[in-house]
Amino acid sequence: MRQPDDSGQSAIPLLPATIEFAAQTGSRVIPEVGSIGMAVSLGRISWVVDPHHSGGIAAVAQMHLFAMLAHECHHLARGWVIEANPQRPYSMLEAVVSEGLATAFQRDITGVTPLWGTYPEQASIWVITLIHASPGNSAHGRR
Repeated sequence: MRQPDDSGQSAIPLLPATIEFAAQTGSRVIPEVGSIGMAVSLGRISWVVDPHHSGGIAAVAQMHLFAMLAHECHHLARGWVIEANPQRPYSMLEAVVSEGLATAFQRDITGVTPLWGTYPEQASIWVITLIHASPGNSAHGRR
């Protein structure tokens, strides 16, 4: 994994000047990673880490914190946050694209592809299913 430097700031110039980072312990995490990050609002990232995960908090942070920050900062820059505008409903397809973009950015910044960043053999079938499941797909003539 690459070490943190200023590449994130130059790669995401749309980040807010100040970002609040809130960390807490808990068990509702991605089991393989031992933590989970969330872009809560346009200036806030939350990180939950399982203190009982292999190696404890320090090991989880060493392995995954930088990558999580890259991923969540990408969400901040694009405005894809939990406390988004309630007037704008997001489709499943928008969520898939947003997570894919953040995962690709995370990979490019850190040099490591996360578990969820690789394509299984059945991915092409999923794409077709998601396109047909999206409530907004009729505007694109896909119904």
